[in-house]
Amino acid sequence: MLVFSRAIGESGILVHPSMTWLITVLSIRSNDATFLITHAPPNAPGVLKAQKIDLSIDQMQKLNETTQLVLVDIREEKVRIGVNTTRDTQVHRLEVWQAIQRENGFLDDGDEGPAGSPVPA
Repeated sequence: MLVFSRAIGESGILVHPSMTWLITVLSIRSNDATFLITHAPPNAPGVLKAQKIDLSIDQMQKLNETTQLVLVDIREEKVRIGVNTTRDTQVHRLEVWQAIQRENGFLDDGDEGPAGSPVPA
């Protein structure tokens, strides 16, 4: 399991060969958190699907047959998110993924990438 931390309004990105998910933290409470999971289905160009989920600590959300999201822990104002997936899926904090895309010439400095505008606080 790969684990990373995110605060409210911050995102992580999972890039699988057939689909990409954007996971954004919407709210954090003492034992649970709310996430917005956004993805573009591979068989529906131009369509963006979003789902809001609440997870308690140690609770799992299945994203597809091989990928699960787990709320591992809550520390102060951050959640620790665990991802169980296959080796062909990249898992990044969104700002790291955007830096990689800029370095490879896929994003310009002004581009927001898949996140669009920041989530309001």
